[in-house]
Amino acid sequence: MCIRCGQLSEAENFFAQMKQLGMRPGVVTYTTLLKGLCSEGRLSDSLELLAEMQQSKVKPNVRTVNTLLRGCQQSGAVEQAELIFRKLGTFVVPDASSYEMYMYLLCQGLRWQPALNLLERATFAQVQSPVVHLSLARAALFLGENDVAGKQLQAFDKLAKGPAHLHLQIPTARL
Repeated sequence: MCIRCGQLSEAENFFAQMKQLGMRPGVVTYTTLLKGLCSEGRLSDSLELLAEMQQSKVKPNVRTVNTLLRGCQQSGAVEQAELIFRKLGTFVVPDASSYEMYMYLLCQGLRWQPALNLLERATFAQVQSPVVHLSLARAALFLGENDVAGKQLQAFDKLAKGPAHLHLQIPTARL
């Protein structure tokens, strides 16, 4: 589709034409357009499209949730992420990526306590990512919560199979 090629306006036109012809876009079509909007930093437009999606009785799935959380992450929109996670999490089962992105965003907003509460309630399979513990440690350290930070760094070390300072990786370009 046009989204992967960076042609969001064409995708939006195609979407509008679909609806004009009486076609009913499904969850994949909506989620794809949401991805394009989020990737261009148009989070408010994506939230409007989500409302339209729900009014059209198209049920979001976990990919829809993760797309919106990724958009919140790119925009630093912690409040919107909280709304999305709470609202959509009632009828969509979040996966490990959902939890990781949401907790990362909470920590980015220095809301380590709600992130820690969620971590304590979640199962290991939901949040087995060292990123969550490292994010919690950073937020707690920034706010002077050294005990919390220490515990999270220990959890990070256990999951990452070694000391936190040894796991900094430099991304490599794909060939």
